[in-house]
Amino acid sequence: MPTQAIKERLETLIPQIRRRQITSTGGGTARSFPAGALFLALAAGVAFSLADHARGLVTKFLDREVAGFKFDVFLTESADRPFVEERLLTTPGVRSVRFVPKEEALGRAQDHPALAESLKWVVRNPLPESFDVDWVPGFLLTGSVSAVAETWAELPGVLSTAYDPVRAERMVLLSRIAKEWDVVFSVLFWAGVTVCFLGVGRLVRRASARSLKTLMVSAGWGAVAGAAGAGVVAVWVGTWAGAGVMAGILVGALGSIGRDVSNG
Repeated sequence: MPTQAIKERLETLIPQIRRRQITSTGGGTARSFPAGALFLALAAGVAFSLADHARGLVTKFLDREVAGFKFDVFLTESADRPFVEERLLTTPGVRSVRFVPKEEALGRAQDHPALAESLKWVVRNPLPESFDVDWVPGFLLTGSVSAVAETWAELPGVLSTAYDPVRAERMVLLSRIAKEWDVVFSVLFWAGVTVCFLGVGRLVRRASARSLKTLMVSAGWGAVAGAAGAGVVAVWVGTWAGAGVMAGILVGALGSIGRDVSNG
């Protein structure tokens, strides 16, 4: 008889213990989820702020390379200057050309000690006349400068062309990196925004005001965490990037939507 009573008592206690375990686990998960979402938003803020800073560095360096790009077309003694100038100006990608006489070329040579020393003992100015070519910045990034230089070198009256081919290739590479960076940012941002809109639409159809409020609160905390991540990067590199805040908002909102979907 006591054995039967113990058995009945255990049959009553076991479901209660299981329910308490489930409740305890769920409560732990509920408490740990916001902390995990905040950590992810903080990490996203740091990562996107650093990426935005690196993107800015690439852009600044590219702008400096474009602004400092020099291209000279040297002329022969018997060159038909108007003819050559017209051919240069009618080439796609050329913004303007400027004629450089021998005297100006000699004056420029004084800025280069080795060249100035070699010209010190000459009686006659040996430097040729030339044209300085100013390019449209966008054309420099297409990688077509070398092909144009080869074409111009075959023109009557053109002695040679002079430019830095390594710098031209570097500009093309930097431009490609910047464009790929833009694509990555755009895909991640619009993918996150699309999922957020779908999640909000789902909550509206369900008329779940409580879940919408939770979503807004989560996005707000995500913004705070993202701003904190951006602040860490700003202290480190000295540049504030708003991309970190946007990343934090999206992570917070997506976390709330994902949790709502998992709970049915």
